[in-house]
Amino acid sequence: MSNRAIGYDGQRQIGMVIGPVVVLGGGIAGIESSLCLSKQGVRVYLLERRPSLGGNVSFLSKVFPTLDPASDILEGMFKELRSSENVQMMTNVEIKAIERKEEGFELEVLKRPRHVDPNKCTSCGKCAEACPVEYDREHELGIGKRKAIDSPSPKPFPEAFVIDEGACLHFRGEECRACVEACPNDAINLDERPEEIRIQAKALILATGMELFEVSRVKEFGYGRYKDVITSLELERLLDPRGPTGGEVIRPSDRKRPRSVAFVLCAGSRDRRFLRHCCRIGCMTALKQAYEIKELYGDEVEVYICYNDIRASGRMHEEFYQTARGSGIVMLHGIPSEVREKDGKLTLRVFDLGTWKLEELEVDLVVLIPGVNGSSHAKEVGEKLGILVEEDTFFSALDQVRSNETKVDGVFLSGCSAGPMDIASSISHARAAALIVLNYLMKRK
Repeated sequence: MSNRAIGYDGQRQIGMVIGPVVVLGGGIAGIESSLCLSKQGVRVYLLERRPSLGGNVSFLSKVFPTLDPASDILEGMFKELRSSENVQMMTNVEIKAIERKEEGFELEVLKRPRHVDPNKCTSCGKCAEACPVEYDREHELGIGKRKAIDSPSPKPFPEAFVIDEGACLHFRGEECRACVEACPNDAINLDERPEEIRIQAKALILATGMELFEVSRVKEFGYGRYKDVITSLELERLLDPRGPTGGEVIRPSDRKRPRSVAFVLCAGSRDRRFLRHCCRIGCMTALKQAYEIKELYGDEVEVYICYNDIRASGRMHEEFYQTARGSGIVMLHGIPSEVREKDGKLTLRVFDLGTWKLEELEVDLVVLIPGVNGSSHAKEVGEKLGILVEEDTFFSALDQVRSNETKVDGVFLSGCSAGPMDIASSISHARAAALIVLNYLMKRK
């Protein structure tokens, strides 16, 4: 295991003025804050624990309310990162320690090996074709498969494969070098070792993001018990033309197109047992996906949305809500008490407050819209820095107005580390974080 340090002067000085700043988290908020600072001459270290940047957005097909491809957002950001001389990216890293110093912070970072050189890999896929290990790809319902060496995300950056040591036969003690022999560019290094790096920074930005609530905890909805009860993120992968079904919506149980689909909002959110807060993205996510299904299949598929209330408060959100309703989606003002399976169908009873009637639905597919938590790693980072993680699992900001600031001098929040947000809000919050950090650095300078 090698060890190196990166000081305040850094290893790469290319017209840099002030900094450095460390951004923890490589989702859209972390990327946006990094790019904004870099354009102002600030040196930035962008650290991501996964092998690829992009966060949750990399799993999306389209975004509401415009229905633009999510890839358009990421590709624009990745293009800027490629040309930025002030941002040094590190993926596949773990923060081992953070220590307060007189001039800022010192971070002890463990950079885990990906065993594939991003500068040589062309993502040709020959290594994956040769790999004998296959398992389920994340969020793709057992339909999408991946190999022990594969692309780390649907929209990866860096655009290179990575080896999963936990699945790879070589790292489980067997004699396998199939990927090495198949690679035409000599990009694979099975002997690569972890690297310990120390980074000094004058300020930290926490962009640790958010995660979907584990809906299997809401026992009455049957997730994990019934194959045809799925989450909105799993449906997103089905709707993606580059997903496991090429954009076709199917039932996991028989891989046939459903004739009826019911969306259930607030699965785990606004619920005293689990998450009391609103996720802020669920209503629009359900409307977007329901509308996409109606656009794909029209009257061939009945679509229902069961909701507490519709919160369409963003710009153009109300207009999209009206468009979606006009497409033939049936809106039921109520949440089912239970989902049951009978004779290959899923049944739901919903008391509709709009009509004051008890409706009984029999559908082929149920899509749960989960609540959202702060990142599972947020508490660990918060403990290292002495920043409280609130009951709602997000970092505690200085106050409701100064939501980019924390009680710890030099530590700032970007995007969903401060609370649930949609993409547009997260990017705006990230830009504000960059401006506040720049002001902080200039005052110290």
